[in-house]
Amino acid sequence: MNVLQEILEWSQGRPMWQRDALRRLVLNGELSDEDIGSLTEICKSAHGLAEQQETDPLAKEHMPDRAAGAVPVSLVSIFHHRGVNALAEDQTLNFSPGLTVVYGDNGAGKTGYIRILKSACRARGQELILGNVVSGTSPLAPVVAKSNLDVECGGFGPSPAASGGSGRDTPSGRRGTGLLGARCGAHRLRAAS
Repeated sequence: MNVLQEILEWSQGRPMWQRDALRRLVLNGELSDEDIGSLTEICKSAHGLAEQQETDPLAKEHMPDRAAGAVPVSLVSIFHHRGVNALAEDQTLNFSPGLTVVYGDNGAGKTGYIRILKSACRARGQELILGNVVSGTSPLAPVVAKSNLDVECGGFGPSPAASGGSGRDTPSGRRGTGLLGARCGAHRLRAAS
């Protein structure tokens, strides 16, 4: 069972407005202001506070067929301009195909890159991207918008995809990308218990 099947199964016990919201998210990737207004009315109608609304809950036919046309997405590199933790300016961290192990001394920058990746890949348990507090000067504001990810989709690439600092600007190459770390796992464990 993949994660989308788990979400579909889990959604069966949710209120109708949530099931409709999940359908909209699966199909569109985000909720528009109009969606939020419609979902509000659906929620209110369930409690007799508005007229009955038409709903279209998440169902199997809304789920993408991952086998048909799915292309693997690989992270090729991440470029950092300035201002995130104590990362050196204008540096590129390259990833190799398969497994890349990033290691180093405390304060070497591992967490700074993870924070950028978590933001770009819409991970649960995101951490605040901090300015460089150990530089001896006032911390500069992080310039995450100038951090770039190179992704390879289906063997084609690399193609640059600018990192969205908020995790909201998600180019199609990263739409199906996620990042799992210790904090992300803690969210999943708390939700399961």
